[in-house]
Amino acid sequence: MTRRSRLATRPRLESLEVRMVLSALTPAQLDSAYGLNGVNFKANGTTIKGDGTGQTIAIIDVDHDPNLAGELATFDGRYGLPAAQLSVSNLAGSTTDPGWSTEEALDVEWAHAAALGAKILVVEAQSTSVTDLLAAVNVAKATPGVSVVSMSWGTSEFSAQTSYDSIFTTPAGHTGITFLASTGDSGPGAEWPASSPNVVAVGGTSLNTSAAGTRLGESAWAGTGGGLSRYEATPSFQAAVNTTGRRDAVDVALNADPNTGVSVYSVAGGGWLQVGGTSLSAPVWAGLIAIADEGRALSGKGPLDGATQTLADLYAAPSGSFNDITTGSRAAPGYDSSTGLGTPNATTLVAALVADPNVGAANPILISTPTPILTPTPTPIPTKTPPSGTTTPIKTAPTSPPSRHPFGRWRGFGHLTSTPLDSSSAPSAPKNAGPVATKGSTPHTPVRAGNGWAVNIPLTSNANSATHRSVEVVLKSWGQSALN
Repeated sequence: MTRRSRLATRPRLESLEVRMVLSALTPAQLDSAYGLNGVNFKANGTTIKGDGTGQTIAIIDVDHDPNLAGELATFDGRYGLPAAQLSVSNLAGSTTDPGWSTEEALDVEWAHAAALGAKILVVEAQSTSVTDLLAAVNVAKATPGVSVVSMSWGTSEFSAQTSYDSIFTTPAGHTGITFLASTGDSGPGAEWPASSPNVVAVGGTSLNTSAAGTRLGESAWAGTGGGLSRYEATPSFQAAVNTTGRRDAVDVALNADPNTGVSVYSVAGGGWLQVGGTSLSAPVWAGLIAIADEGRALSGKGPLDGATQTLADLYAAPSGSFNDITTGSRAAPGYDSSTGLGTPNATTLVAALVADPNVGAANPILISTPTPILTPTPTPIPTKTPPSGTTTPIKTAPTSPPSRHPFGRWRGFGHLTSTPLDSSSAPSAPKNAGPVATKGSTPHTPVRAGNGWAVNIPLTSNANSATHRSVEVVLKSWGQSALN
């Protein structure tokens, strides 16, 4: 690959949070809210559960997570899920990073929760450079059987990005592949690769459900990315909803708000966490696409090709395929730059993706709503509450900023604990690191904590309250990073 000029990412403010994990959405609740548990295929008179069987979801992350298989087994055990068929392509060797390990656990656990029958391939990139991340994408798309590639990372747009967009296409001789990417967690603004016209860009919402998973309400999450690209022209599939001449970098959405987040088990993260961010949205959507590809296989068709089929099919889907998000940050009736077309109504949407109106007539597989499936009630996630008056190190961003960054809000989200939640490698002091300001207190300066950095903030007397407690902090940008 030709070496590109260095590019500084735009400065950001990252909102970091710490919470007691008293409740988090379970796989059964999320599946029910979006109708994933209601997809059945009928073939030869037999009803077949739509769960992604026969498909492989590839997940692109960075560095090696040595605990991944055990983390997934723990997650499956808590929620009574069948074991996943997991494989790992380790391009990182023995290099590990707590932040990326937690990202990897999130991606894998929730891709599996969405599509229980799909195989999962994790490709661990050697570093966060563009060259290494795209090398991992190339490994994934060259692997036989891969039909979906999920990327929960991105960066500010750059002028040369259009020369890389062709990477997110199906290789010659390979069955169709759909590429998906998170839109980001820093609010309005297009991020790449989500802004590529060959990638399904997945934004975020705030989802409220009942205990049984009934969808009670949903709004656009303030942290979700999305917006007009500086470099990508309006693709044909957006022509009916976007007349600006520029690609709007969000197509669909799903729950991402940390306040309505899901549970994740991560050894590097300290155990059970409640997690949000568009890092959650992308792998769950990857699971939905895998389910649609399963249905296509049962009808004698190949997996969807993202650039020529999936994106066009999403925008051509019939009424009822999406939950239109009309409230919240930048939301509006119909398509908007925050949540795109909306969140999925899986039974209707999968039927449309299986039929695929963009490739001519086909005999769609019937979709039906099954008898409700009883799911085990998970053991409550334990919390760790320090005594009043003690100090709690708060997880901070890595000190060496990547040219790509994961979008999971776990970076500042987890248990209250007496030890650092993240000991990310910190070979030197943060660049341009400013004090950390907390609500109702004076700024605090990050201090060394093992191999990482932490912020010690005195807890108030109500720290042992039986309600959620949030400590919000803002950390100045670590400075500039480069695309290599």
